[in-house]
Parts: sequence; C-alpha cells; structure tokens
Amino acid sequence: MGTKIKKTVNTNVSERLASWGQIIRAQRVTQRITEIDFCRRIGISKPTLVRLQKGAPGIAADTYLEALQALGFLDMSAPQMPISLSMPAPATAKIIQRVRRSRMELDNDF
Repeated sequence: MGTKIKKTVNTNVSERLASWGQIIRAQRVTQRITEIDFCRRIGISKPTLVRLQKGAPGIAADTYLEALQALGFLDMSAPQMPISLSMPAPATAKIIQRVRRSRMELDNDF
C-alpha cells in the first residue's frame, strides 16, 4: 500500500477559498435558496455543499465557479483574465525561437 501524501495549500489560496465559501453561503441564504435546491442547481451532494461553504480545498475549482455563477457572482469573484496572458512575452518568444533553430549540418570531409 502506498503512503498518502497530504497536499498543503498556499495561504492565499486557502483564504480565497474560505472567502468564496462564506460568500456562497451568505448569498444562498440571502437569496432564500435551500440547500437541496442549490445542490440540484449545480449538481452536487449536500455533504459537498457543506464542505464548499467552509472553503474546503478538496472541492474542484469548477464547483466553486459553478456555485458563484448560480448566485450571480462569478464575474465579481473571478474576473475573466485577458487572452494576452496566454501569449508568450516578447523576450520569451525570442528564447523559444532560438531554441527551435534547426541544427547545423556537420561537414563530414575528413
């Protein structure tokens, strides 16, 4: 049997998850959505909702985002990132270009 390794979560990430969990619970209650209804809307079980509202790090990111979307807070909580971030920076592009140059042919005239 293999040993289970516990993953540690960065403080900034755990604080963000806890904040999202609090927002999800507060807004669900404010909007008068029952736990059962909310679970059905986003396709999760009640135990998962309890963990989600506590900011548990083991919950998939898409579950948090689906919950925020269902409550109308996705864009505020996780704004769309600019597509330009997926493009390499000019300096990086030069490095990539250099690495991809074809090999020089060796002269085999001995």
